[in-house]
Parts: sequence; C-alpha cells; structure tokens
Amino acid sequence: MTTKVIFFDFYNTLVKFWPPLECIQKEACSKFGFDVEEEKLALGYKYGDVYFNEENDRSPLGLRDHSDRNNFFIEYERIILDHAGLNVSLDLASKIWQQAIKIPKEFVLFSDTINCLKFLKAEGMDIGIITNLRQDMSSLIRKLNLSEYIDFCINSEEVGFEKPDPRIFEWALKEYGAKASDCVHVGDQYFSDVQGALRAGIKPVLLDRECWYQEMEDCAVIQSLSEMRNILEL
Repeated sequence: MTTKVIFFDFYNTLVKFWPPLECIQKEACSKFGFDVEEEKLALGYKYGDVYFNEENDRSPLGLRDHSDRNNFFIEYERIILDHAGLNVSLDLASKIWQQAIKIPKEFVLFSDTINCLKFLKAEGMDIGIITNLRQDMSSLIRKLNLSEYIDFCINSEEVGFEKPDPRIFEWALKEYGAKASDCVHVGDQYFSDVQGALRAGIKPVLLDRECWYQEMEDCAVIQSLSEMRNILEL
C-alpha cells in the first residue's frame, strides 16, 4: 500500500488537556472531601471513554437535547469515579462533574507531535484532522502553531456525523479527493477511530500511549507518534 494521506484524530492524539483531566478530577473531588489518586482517576477515564464512544455511536452527543446530554455526562462522571474506586450517587456525580468543568484547562501539544508532523511532511504526506471536537478548529490549529503542517480539517459539527460513523471519514475522502486505500487514520480510541476508519475502508492505527491494549488483530498499534516512521514502511 502506498500511503499518500494521513488522517489524525485531534484530542488525545495530537493534543492533550493541561492540566491533565485526572488532576482536574482530583481537585473537583477534593471539594467534596474525597482524596482520589490521579492514577486511579486516569484508569477511570479509560472506562469512561469506552462508555462515551459506545453511547456516541448509538446516539451522537451533538444531536442530543440539553437534558439528555446532561444525563449522559452525569453517568460518564459516575463511571469514571466508580472505576477510580469512588462509589457515588448520580446526584453527587452531577455535583462533582459541575465542579470539574469549572476548572480552567487548555489544549497543549504532546511532545512527539511536531516531530511526527515534520517527518510526514518531509516524506510528502498530506495531513488532515478528523475530529468529533465541536470547536473552531481553524483558530485552535493556528493557536497551536500547526497551520504549516495541517492541510485540512473535518469536524463533526460541520458535517453532521460523528466518529465512528463512516460518513465523517467518507466526507473527508470526498472533500480532499483521496482514495481510502491511499489513507491511514491515527487515533487513540479503538471504537471511534479504529472501527470508524475500518468501516470506511481506511487503514487504522491505534495510538496507545498508556499501553492499555494487547496485540490487536485488526489494526497496527503504536505507543508514540515517533513510530509513524515504521507505519509508513508496512
């Protein structure tokens, strides 16, 4: 296979939140008298994200009404805390979630992002972003000094479909005039990124920075973006 286009997920692939979400959760929990270890909260997020992606496939979050979205995030918070060892009621989970989202955070690049993008551009790759993030991506890309590396960006808000729906990937292929067989999609979520890409006929690469996954049969797995050099040789 000759790779010509690399699609990337955005959050938790090219960028992360600062402060980290587990730190934010720890601070929010402390407001209610709970001292929860950050490592346990990080584990909680892994389970929470499985719920997030499965629910988003069942009924896209962006299309839900305010009440349904609110109930979703309360359950999401409860799952995070439960797997971190803190069993709370839905009412308390709601209060902790509301506290958590008040804490300021911003996107920052992973340490391996720029070197990876530089390498891919030097190899003649076109680079795109496919994200469910409902924000002004053009402004974010400029703010993070990624404009010289990113050729195009597709987000769920503008197209009306969210990963793992194959239509968001198909939209990206049509928008950029690329063939699925010429593309690779890199993301950190097995369900939304890997399964979504496969549904659209695109080769998926799972970015598993925390080594949560064992050997996968339906996708390549990397622990760092620096390993994209090896992917291009497959």
